[in-house]
Amino acid sequence: MDEVAETGEPLVITKNDNPVSQLVPYRRRPSTLYGALQGSVTIQGDIVSSLNEAWDALQ
Repeated sequence: MDEVAETGEPLVITKNDNPVSQLVPYRRRPSTLYGALQGSVTIQGDIVSSLNEAWDALQ
């Protein structure tokens, strides 16, 4: 269990060479979802300026 906790890698438990169970590290769930995706989105380039292209809706 200590090895799984340290490495974060799951461990398959077998009985007579047959997989029976899997030991995975425990991950605490956040008490709120606010900020759960923080840092997972990156902005590349300027998202505010126009593209200088005509839209089909304007024609």
